[in-house]
Amino acid sequence: MGALAIQRWGCIFAILCLIFEPEINVNGADEKELEKSLPSEFKDALGPGAVVLNNIWNANSIRYARNSENETTIIYSGPYTKGWMGIGLSKTGGMIGSSAMIGWTGEGGGKNMIKQYSLQGYVPAKVIANKGELQLTKVAPTSIIIKGTLYMAFQLKFPSNNMKQKVIFAVSPDSPIGDILAVHKDITMKEIDFSKGDVDSSASIRKAAHGAIAFTGWIVLIPVGILFPVYFKQYDPLWFHVHKLVQITGYILAFITVLLGLRVSADLHIDWGFHKFIGITVLFLGTLQVLAIWARPAKDSPSRLYWNKYHHGVGYTATILALLNFLMGVKLGNAGIVLKIVFVVWFIGLNIFVFFVVPRIARRTQVVTDQPPVFTPGSS
Repeated sequence: MGALAIQRWGCIFAILCLIFEPEINVNGADEKELEKSLPSEFKDALGPGAVVLNNIWNANSIRYARNSENETTIIYSGPYTKGWMGIGLSKTGGMIGSSAMIGWTGEGGGKNMIKQYSLQGYVPAKVIANKGELQLTKVAPTSIIIKGTLYMAFQLKFPSNNMKQKVIFAVSPDSPIGDILAVHKDITMKEIDFSKGDVDSSASIRKAAHGAIAFTGWIVLIPVGILFPVYFKQYDPLWFHVHKLVQITGYILAFITVLLGLRVSADLHIDWGFHKFIGITVLFLGTLQVLAIWARPAKDSPSRLYWNKYHHGVGYTATILALLNFLMGVKLGNAGIVLKIVFVVWFIGLNIFVFFVVPRIARRTQVVTDQPPVFTPGSS
């Protein structure tokens, strides 16, 4: 029961972290403000013929328009306090070999900057300023900040008139030192058809699926499965079969979660570090739990007590680590408000069930169990 108490306190801690996570509330500029602030060469992307892709990644958006000379004006924008944000084109969908426009502002409200970079490696020395394969026009790129939003405006011609491009997006909370960029915090890739405004985001879909399946497996099914041996042993052997079915289903989803996470890591060329390590560790512990089913001693076996201690210890450890790792994933993946609300509502509901509903069920079961047998006339 002490382990369950720790788990519940972990849930409360997770909820508080999500509720009180600082959010950037940004309204940004309206079209008229942008027209006044940006050079006239970029106004095509603000007119009625422009395509607007809102919230294309996190809270970031793209406006763009193509002129008669096959030049595309792009305005990329997003919430900004410090660090840098970038948008680039990739031949393969990965970071290596791509070229990107990076925007930032100097420390202490300094000069707004925007430069093209050639991304030749994962270390800062391989990210080369003022180089790249983006076919920029003679119009100088510009960046401005209005109402807490950074706007990056530039014009380019797509290579070989191919309007369907693999576009990478990246952001870092750390400001560049000179021209040297700090390592990005988050990165994704979307395929955009600039001739139609269509967006295909296979990597983002897999990333969302990774979070949703992790939530279903480790945050819903596994905790629910734990309730049966703790509170419903009076329904023997039903509790055991339900517990086994729910936990194995949760384990299968956890396995899929790890596979999706590894695929997302490869797609986005990000090593999620500690989050990845804990995820694999939790899957390993879950595997031990599943294998332990077939090593379960009989009830009257002397080794049953030690098996129970092992099973409970590994199970609670895996569950608590999974909860904390899910919270870490929410932070790292910049999960949307929907997942956060679902997470909070679920854990509030789970704790209400454990604290208020389960005790009533237990009391009713005890009352029924303690009742003497009722004999009716004619019974034997």
